[in-house]
Amino acid sequence: MKKALVVFLVLLFFVSGATIIAAGSAQESATEEAAAITADTDIVLVGGRFTWPANWLQAPTASELGITEFSEAPTLAAMVARGELPPVEDRLPDDPLVIGSYAEIGEYGGELRVARKGPRDYGDMLRGKHVFLFRADPSSAEIIPSLAKGYEVSSDNRTLTIYLREGAKWSDGMPFTADDIMFMYTYVMADPDVNYWVTRGWTFEGELSKFQKIDDHAVRITFPVPVSPALWKSHLNWFRTRQSFLFTAAHWAQEYHKAFNSEVEKLAKEEGHESWDALFLAAIDTQPSQSFVQPEMTTWIIESRDSSGIQHVRNPYYWAVDPEGNQLPYIDSLYAEFFADSEVAILNMMQGSIDIGGRLMNPADFPLYKENEGIGDYTIREWQDTKTGRVVYGFNLNIEDPVKAAIFQDDRFRHAMSLAINREEINEFAFQGLATPQQFTVTAAAEFYDPSWARAYADYDPERAMQLLDELDLRDIDGDGFREGPGGEPFLIELNINTSSVMGTMGFSTTELVAEYWQEVGIRTDYKQISSDLNRELRDANQLDVHVGVAEGYMPTRVSVPGNFTTGATGYALNWRDWVSHQYWLDAGSKGDEPARGEEPPEKWKRFVETKNAWVSAQSDDEFKRLGREYWSMQAELIPVIGTVGYALRPILINNRIRNVPETLPFAWETVLWVNATPAQWFIRD
Repeated sequence: MKKALVVFLVLLFFVSGATIIAAGSAQESATEEAAAITADTDIVLVGGRFTWPANWLQAPTASELGITEFSEAPTLAAMVARGELPPVEDRLPDDPLVIGSYAEIGEYGGELRVARKGPRDYGDMLRGKHVFLFRADPSSAEIIPSLAKGYEVSSDNRTLTIYLREGAKWSDGMPFTADDIMFMYTYVMADPDVNYWVTRGWTFEGELSKFQKIDDHAVRITFPVPVSPALWKSHLNWFRTRQSFLFTAAHWAQEYHKAFNSEVEKLAKEEGHESWDALFLAAIDTQPSQSFVQPEMTTWIIESRDSSGIQHVRNPYYWAVDPEGNQLPYIDSLYAEFFADSEVAILNMMQGSIDIGGRLMNPADFPLYKENEGIGDYTIREWQDTKTGRVVYGFNLNIEDPVKAAIFQDDRFRHAMSLAINREEINEFAFQGLATPQQFTVTAAAEFYDPSWARAYADYDPERAMQLLDELDLRDIDGDGFREGPGGEPFLIELNINTSSVMGTMGFSTTELVAEYWQEVGIRTDYKQISSDLNRELRDANQLDVHVGVAEGYMPTRVSVPGNFTTGATGYALNWRDWVSHQYWLDAGSKGDEPARGEEPPEKWKRFVETKNAWVSAQSDDEFKRLGREYWSMQAELIPVIGTVGYALRPILINNRIRNVPETLPFAWETVLWVNATPAQWFIRD
């Protein structure tokens, strides 16, 4: 397939009025514009640098391209011949999505080998094989049909209608319909006995949105209040529309819900769960911590698992084809091998026994990876991390220790600890100079962005940091080089970081340096790497001094639902968070079980949350910009979350036998990591 590059600038993010986006329909959208601009080309640049085929922006169907005959993998054809599967035409949707090939039409066969740090870790490709009703382009501005074929939003931003592909099927052959969304709504979101966190994503001002089945392939969602374009767009082309978030296999999940199974309490005890609802939530959850093998809509489905890894095989009912009518995926199977140590996993990648590396790769080792490309028969790509805070720190403002709580809540302490960090040195040592030293803030692409926010308390100024600590009466009384508390008591910061692939080696090297910087200004700091499970236990028990994490996405198209003192994996005020959640419960009429009452935050912190809520709910561009400026100005002064570097270039290792992987993409939570690379059209050629 011929390649050509043209510059494609993603068009305006916000739209007004009732809009329908559907593959192949004549709508005024950036996707349509891309089709016009790139009519004679195959590969376009999105956002000026990310390579994507124009076909992926257009999302055509088989009928629109005149495809009337379909083919399948030899392994599936053999199963059809043996009478074990229906013919491919009966397994595909009535009009399947066509996913173009990045470089060339692929070949069937082979196994994709990936690494995970144990059964509870996400690793590479757990999210990469996920399926969404809609997908986003690499800039996250566009809502592109995927498992769903289109959507419609009312002119008053009060209703959202989602249209599904007729004839799509679960991996066990059962129809995928509106009932699978309605089951999630009725028996999870609206069931007061089921406390599932995804409900919050569809709750606005304390009230749950209402879902209505229009027909077997259409669901209308009515919001309790007008929802800003920024928010419903983020809902559609991000995590909110995938399995276990918006839909689940209703025919399968019924066995685990008390409304359908009178013996479910007994079943729960047999499966080691305290209650039926705990069993039910585990059953529908697709997170790595769960072991259920449920029907899926994904590219590859779980076949088996043991202590060494998880074996996946192709989904025989996958609902997309290539431009020649070949059912995807090309690759037969996926094996996720467990590694206890990141370095061992990376060594296996460099030696050719693991095919791809992303989450675990360390930017500091870019030169090492490049030097060994020929030996390991792989290629290192430079993909862009979109996060403005690659590693961030949130002091626990609600720590139970009253001395620490008073100190952590004093703005001067957080300013001092930020000023003590040498971000330039972190960039050089942990990121090979390939990141941007800055404070955590919104992306510079936001129209309301103020460059001063990225510089707020971000200069390396240990002298000023020590002056602020002196003002807090944190002084070295015994002469050992470390400061005692205001009453002369020992003052120690326990700096724990979890060892999951979310943090990766760059998180470890950054945090080790941060611990040294804080000690240099007299704050005794005990740095430890701990397991994800222990970190979670300490966090939930409110026993972490510092929450170490990666920042949430704050691209203009990735604003989160109303905030409550958390940023990504960083929960820096859990008691205040509970108070906010309790207020939502009261405002919604005190329906269902009463949540924890929490602790009322001081006025400035309440205003911080209220401004965030108003920002993401803004109904006009002007209001969105005004409130965005207000909210991020408050972040720049309060610094509840301390950033280090952003926009890091990420080393992406691709074994040369893996074909059709795009050259340049973003690689971050905001773009769901590998999803933009469209693994369904990867293929293997040894």
